[in-house]
Amino acid sequence: MKTESRSSGFIVRLYRNLMGLFPHRFRCAFEHEMRQTTVEAAAWIQRQSLFGLVLLFTDLAVQLAMAYLREFIWDLRYEVRLLIRRPVFTLVAVTSMSLAICAGSAFFSELNGTILRDVPGVAKADELISLQQPISYPAYRLFRDHKDLFSTTAAYVAPVPFGVGFNGNTERTWGHIVTSDYFSTLGVTAETGRVLDARDEVKQGTPPIVVSDRFWKSNLGSDPDIIGKPIDINGKLCTIVGVAPEGFQGASPMMFVADLWLPVSAGEAVAPELADNALEHPELTMFHFLGRRRQGVAPLLIETALDTMQRQMLSDSGHPATENGHLVWVASGGKLIPIRERDLGLFAFLPMVVIALLLLIACSNVVNMLLARALDRRREVAVQLAMGAGRGRLIRQLIMEGLLIASGAGALGFALACWLMHLLSRLRLPHAMPVQFNVEVDWRVLVFTIGLTALAGLAIGLLPAIQATSPELVPALKEGANLRVRKRRAFSVRNLLVVSQMAGSLTLLLVTGYIVFGMERTMSSAVGFDASNIQLISVDPIRDGYSVPQAEEFYPKLLDHVRALPGIVSATWTEAIPMQPSGKMTFTTDIDGSKRVDQATKYIVGSDYFQTMGIGISRGRGFVKDDEKGTGRSIVVSEALAQAIWKNDAPLGRRLSLLNRNEVAFGLMGGSAFDFRATSPDQSYVVVGVAADVLETPVEQPGPAVYLPMTEDDYSKPPFQGITLAVRTTPGLDAATIVQAKFSAIDANLTTFNAETMEDWIGQVMFIVMIGLWSYGLMAAFGLVLASVGLAGVTAYSVSSRVHEIGIRLALGARSKDILRMIMAEGTTLIVVGACIGITLAVLVMHIMAASMDPVAQCIQHSQSDLRIAAGALGILVIVGMSACYLPARRSARVDPVVALRQE
Repeated sequence: MKTESRSSGFIVRLYRNLMGLFPHRFRCAFEHEMRQTTVEAAAWIQRQSLFGLVLLFTDLAVQLAMAYLREFIWDLRYEVRLLIRRPVFTLVAVTSMSLAICAGSAFFSELNGTILRDVPGVAKADELISLQQPISYPAYRLFRDHKDLFSTTAAYVAPVPFGVGFNGNTERTWGHIVTSDYFSTLGVTAETGRVLDARDEVKQGTPPIVVSDRFWKSNLGSDPDIIGKPIDINGKLCTIVGVAPEGFQGASPMMFVADLWLPVSAGEAVAPELADNALEHPELTMFHFLGRRRQGVAPLLIETALDTMQRQMLSDSGHPATENGHLVWVASGGKLIPIRERDLGLFAFLPMVVIALLLLIACSNVVNMLLARALDRRREVAVQLAMGAGRGRLIRQLIMEGLLIASGAGALGFALACWLMHLLSRLRLPHAMPVQFNVEVDWRVLVFTIGLTALAGLAIGLLPAIQATSPELVPALKEGANLRVRKRRAFSVRNLLVVSQMAGSLTLLLVTGYIVFGMERTMSSAVGFDASNIQLISVDPIRDGYSVPQAEEFYPKLLDHVRALPGIVSATWTEAIPMQPSGKMTFTTDIDGSKRVDQATKYIVGSDYFQTMGIGISRGRGFVKDDEKGTGRSIVVSEALAQAIWKNDAPLGRRLSLLNRNEVAFGLMGGSAFDFRATSPDQSYVVVGVAADVLETPVEQPGPAVYLPMTEDDYSKPPFQGITLAVRTTPGLDAATIVQAKFSAIDANLTTFNAETMEDWIGQVMFIVMIGLWSYGLMAAFGLVLASVGLAGVTAYSVSSRVHEIGIRLALGARSKDILRMIMAEGTTLIVVGACIGITLAVLVMHIMAASMDPVAQCIQHSQSDLRIAAGALGILVIVGMSACYLPARRSARVDPVVALRQE
């Protein structure tokens, strides 16, 4: 009996101790009743043994969870009511946090949509590696044989346009020319039929082709019997052998989207890129390499081995590498944008730093506002503490306020980020080939936003909660709860934060303003050519089924017809236009008996190109018809190249020896080219003219450039962007309609594309740049909003903490406008100090940028004399800052001195 009594007493004591885990409110209401019930149930528990004990403590656990749930709901409803009663405070806090969360989600969405997202449809993407530069087919064969490094390898040519025939019309569709192990290396199987494999390595009568699921549905009507049917590709018949799985659009769908895959065995009859025995030229680098590395083989080891093999192969073939650094850079092959493993931290770190800074600024501002508001709640908190409420309970309640603000901001910020990323994903980049910049949000971005919101909610709720729950009870319970008058510090952390935000915002506004307006003026006055009244139309007869003789006859015939049209000032065929060069080339020159190696931007153009584009020839001449025959080896160089190589010596008659003509040039500013044509390295050209410098991109100073004349070989083997007819007309003439009518009159089945004016083309190129510049401008505006919120928070905090002081001043005869003037003067001081620092920083930043970046120097030079930019930025700062300061300052003028001075 004594054993049972001791056991029953132990259970009762344990149960009562566990009751201390219940919330304070629950214990106040039910603790006595639960204690009595426990004593009465002790005997029953003894009789039921283990089952009774489990039942008792299960009931305790359920009651504990329900108690905290009820308290959570009560706190939630209470804090929601408080936020609703203060709509201005809630709106400002949620808006400030939502902008920061939106920026963070947008940054992460871009990061996720480019370098973190796997290529759709690829198996075990982490095992794939790629090279950051194209290689030749002989190099691919050499790399393929190293089974110690790779389990399987593949190579493909991209971008490749195909002319697909449908009912007498030709549609331009993009794809890849691939090796037979392309699909097996990626781990992709066919949705219908089969993919290309080893049986397709041998040239067949009718080349096989694989189509994408998107192409099958949109162009072939989802024909279930499509396998084995013929399709017209570049005027030749191919046989469809398979349909790729849904969502798969090649190994590099962001940069080189593919809907068709043709094997390299198809030959030049179907693919002009394979002409002139292209698979045997070690210097013709047009294949992108993919490899699935063996387990345990590090990318750095692969990079070193491939670089050594590449150098040895070029040396053995008589084309030694001219570069001293790496020829081969290994990158991740299974990501939408391949980057090197060592660069991943850099690409991921910088956006995370920006996100952290934006979130820190926004949280600091909201914390300032909550601290000011916490002074108003000191009496409420003191009453609860005096009645026995625990600090932990009150801290949870006050943190709930921060979590509610962050939750509203998170929902609003995520919705705004979804909208912005949707707009950005629909952006059309100025490229001849389609670039799919898909940064739409997905579940990863949602998870990131939820985590960011929770972190922000804890950050803005914890400090005010701790401060609010540690008041001195006796002063706080008096009506004059804010009695203590602390010595005000001019350089408090809050003031320094506001000053730094004001300075940073003004710096961004000034720098962005001067660069944006300066770039607009630079583009309108110093592009190096006359863009007005120029119409561009591209064609690609070879991919429309023309034979080489037919194409060579077509171009001069059509050009003569166009030049004879009324209103046509001049016309020319060209592969390149300003801000879209043909690529890069390496050449040598003899300077005082020594050989010099240089690189220049390459333009392949026809006769009358300079006249049509309005590019001035300062010395010598431009190209004429005889230059297109290729016998004279004429070349025109830019002023920048002539000055860099020959200084003040006469450049005319000098010789340039071409080393490599097919180097890839690619950029997001419109300058992109992939020249898949082999060139003999011993070609020597004579300089016949010097042309004015032309902007290559809106963000780069014109650099060395060379102009090569178009020849019959260029007509028969056009680049992926086709060959463009550039026409200069008299003002007001609708050249597009007239020229396209002439195209249809000569051949109604000929496909024309990229028909636009030169001004439209420049607008597209400039649009990308302006997006970047205006993004920084929006960041500056966002910073200004945050700084204003911070100023309002600091002012509100100052007013709340100085109610007693203000009451004394009013009681001694001060007027309301004197109080308003005093508070406004303090806010104005912060604005003035921030403005002075911001102007100084802006001048310093612009000088540093101008010294290191020529385009920025040119933009600033065109806009630095415009005082309206500085006046506008200062005006915005002053208006927004003073408005943010005035609202809480007006509250100080309404303080009742009787209430402020009353104290028990």
